[in-house]
Amino acid sequence: MVQQALHSGHTVTAFARSAGEMPMQHRFLAKISGDFHDPVAVSAVMPGQDAVIITASLGMLQLKRQPEFYSRGTTQVL
Repeated sequence: MVQQALHSGHTVTAFARSAGEMPMQHRFLAKISGDFHDPVAVSAVMPGQDAVIITASLGMLQLKRQPEFYSRGTTQVL
C-alpha cells in the first residue's frame, strides 16, 4: 500500500508497531511507530492526514484470542 501511494505521488505517513523496521526509504515517507489501539498515539499522528488506510493484520489464532482487534483499533482511528 505504501509503495503504491508513493508511486502515485502521495506523501505517506506509515504508522505501525515497528515502523522503523520498514526497509523502504523515500523522501515522501515518514515512519512513525505506534499502536492503533492507543488513542494518544493515534491522536498524535492524525493531524494533517487527508486519508487513512488501515492495513493491520493478525494471525487466525491471535484473532480467536482477540476477536475485537480490528474493531477496537478502527474505532480509535475514526
